[in-house]
Amino acid sequence: MATISAENLIVRYDANTILHSVSFLARAGEVTVVAGPNGSGKSTLVKALSGEVRSAGAITINGQDLRSCKGWQLAAQRAVLAQETTVAFPFTVADVVGLGITAGAMRPANPASMIEMALERVGLSGFGARRIQTLSGGERQRVQLARVLCQIWEPVGDDGPRWLIMDEPVASLDIRHQIALMELARDYARAGGGVIAVMHDLNLSAMYGDQMVLMKSGRVAATGAPDAVLRPETLADVFGCRLHPNLAPSGGVFVLPQSALATPALAYAAE
Repeated sequence: MATISAENLIVRYDANTILHSVSFLARAGEVTVVAGPNGSGKSTLVKALSGEVRSAGAITINGQDLRSCKGWQLAAQRAVLAQETTVAFPFTVADVVGLGITAGAMRPANPASMIEMALERVGLSGFGARRIQTLSGGERQRVQLARVLCQIWEPVGDDGPRWLIMDEPVASLDIRHQIALMELARDYARAGGGVIAVMHDLNLSAMYGDQMVLMKSGRVAATGAPDAVLRPETLADVFGCRLHPNLAPSGGVFVLPQSALATPALAYAAE
């Protein structure tokens, strides 16, 4: 099975070590969620896995050493949806989405048709002529999602599965579009591609993740299926508050934030 994997991954920024000998595995055909508190190294991990930051240790994508890949080869195999992307020029929505076609391996006979299909897929049909700066934050994020989809349009290509890597993709979206995005990600994986998503929402992570990687202080604290990772003792250790996961009647784990109780180290002192 095709994978993105890392062994003994270390990332340093100046004198600070951000990732400490991290091992990681994501399989094509699955949604792998990376979760954890602020500053735990989630974003740095996906940047290293996508080749955006320098790192020590081994990283492979579909069995190939990531560092041996040319830029155009990586662009054809994986696309990255960042937390935030700033467009400084007055591009139209279609201009921005079309950048994904330019970066990717496909050269469609009718690029305008692919752009419109991508916009329809993210719920922005008919937005192509609008200026990107006139959109809301959530709409701009969905435009960027359409762009990366154009880059890796087919979940499986001649060179194997393609990878959709997303860093906090639902942070600026309302609940309807959060679910729509996660459904799209799951569909992409079920079609043979691979998805890696940094998430803060533990419930969406449990609903859509086939595998969860829980991080703390630049290390992997737990990995496995959501119901194996979202354990009270693990969550207390990682997030610093006591949480009580529950089982939904239809199956799966959910966490009610009302049940959270901060540990004494994080709680306000009673005077």
